[in-house]
Amino acid sequence: MVPGLNSAVLRLQEKGLELEEWEKASSLTDVEGFWPGKLNGEDAGFEFSIDEVDDDDLEAWDVEQSQLEGRDLMMELCYYTEMDLAAAVLFISFICESCNGITFDENDELTVTAANSKQWREALLGQIL
Repeated sequence: MVPGLNSAVLRLQEKGLELEEWEKASSLTDVEGFWPGKLNGEDAGFEFSIDEVDDDDLEAWDVEQSQLEGRDLMMELCYYTEMDLAAAVLFISFICESCNGITFDENDELTVTAANSKQWREALLGQIL
């Protein structure tokens, strides 16, 4: 289950990420497009979309169905700068931890889960910030 929008925003604020315009949506499933914000006072944001998982996505990403067992939503994030990447990493690691989600880091050929997302997040943010 996707976490509530208010709890997501509050948890991310604790990490230094202030997302703008979140008040316009009633849930994370209502958010789509560029989500601007600030990370530690610097501009940072990401493109965000959420949709149901479908077979075409699984084939395109070479994902095994067994990895998605019990999961029916997927989120895509796109970023442009290193600060955007940092914001996206904070966001998606929070989602993974909150709802036992998974994400795929194609650069490291790593499947990120609730169990290893904190370590993944800290390693990436250590390189960026």
